[in-house]
Amino acid sequence: MFRKSFVFILTIIACSQLSLAQTGEPTKCTCISDSIDLKKMNVETALRLFDAAPIKVKCDNNKTYKMKGFEFTYLSLKPFESKTFGIGDDRGIPLMGRRQLVKSKPTDTIIFKEVIGLDDKGVETKLPNVSVKLEE
Repeated sequence: MFRKSFVFILTIIACSQLSLAQTGEPTKCTCISDSIDLKKMNVETALRLFDAAPIKVKCDNNKTYKMKGFEFTYLSLKPFESKTFGIGDDRGIPLMGRRQLVKSKPTDTIIFKEVIGLDDKGVETKLPNVSVKLEE
């Protein structure tokens, strides 16, 4: 009985993943910019990128989206802590999140959760979490 249930659950998961791939739903997105070189994402680059609202992302379905709404989370490894600073929108990141970003260090990570993006036609799409790891 357990084996049949396990196979059934795996089949459902595989079908849902296949369904997402067929509908063109994005599964991974990264921040992009027309004017900022993002090869090395340090604090200064991140501030310039996030201040140039709206934040743009390119996803694995080859579409570009403008982030319309998101939850802004800051993750620090040394010491380990995770803080959510509220909801950002097409005007940029929350003020308290920006203040934390100014004080951030290399290896810290910014995570955008519950992302709603607008494609070039203005259609809203739920996007996967977007993370940006800061370097030196």
